[in-house]
Amino acid sequence: MNNWWAFLIGFVTAFSHADSLEVLDEARIINQRLYLVHIGSQPSPMHTCFATQIANQTLITPAHCIYDYTSRNFYPLRDIRLTALFGQDERYDFAHATSVKTDHQNVEKMTAQDDWAILEVGSQLGCHQDIAALVDTSAIQWENEPIQLLVYDQARAALAIETCFVDSSILSDMTISQCSDMTQVFSGTPIYVQIGTNMALIGMVTIRQQDISHSVYSATSIGQVLTRLPASSTCIKDAS
Repeated sequence: MNNWWAFLIGFVTAFSHADSLEVLDEARIINQRLYLVHIGSQPSPMHTCFATQIANQTLITPAHCIYDYTSRNFYPLRDIRLTALFGQDERYDFAHATSVKTDHQNVEKMTAQDDWAILEVGSQLGCHQDIAALVDTSAIQWENEPIQLLVYDQARAALAIETCFVDSSILSDMTISQCSDMTQVFSGTPIYVQIGTNMALIGMVTIRQQDISHSVYSATSIGQVLTRLPASSTCIKDAS
């Protein structure tokens, strides 16, 4: 993991992001709105964590990524910083949190499905890259639906896209499985699925399930966030 930190920190701070770490074009295109969560000047201390931009000044990330288990509270807003993973315009590359919204203040006791937080930031990140739709999956049952995930390929030290599978056969209990054992999926990784002709954001990975021998991850639906954001406030086309 130390080698990964070295690659990642260099990647998000370099003038030319693509020169610092091999990234497949497909990974870059589908994850244009992805930010790396920092606490102070360092990446999130508990896990490598991502946040996905869904509005001009709004992102979503797992709650545990910004929670201080020592003080048993969220980190001070001034310490929560975000950097664009695939920044193409320096005006939108950095942001500081101004508020945290979640329904579950006791992060230590919440389920993986409730592990989400809405971050408002002080910078306008721009609505210059739209994704097709936000979809609430809480009323949808899927069994082994293929999805495209951003993963870290340990063998190649590269970010890439991998086909895994989402299962929500039990309502509100979403899992991601059948990812390669040779790749890592980080907390906050957005989950996209093809619905009709649209690529839809349905949720995000929260944490790897430690008691499973193969790669299985817990995830949360975007639906809990949708109830707190008017569709008109997002950067999403045809938000539902």
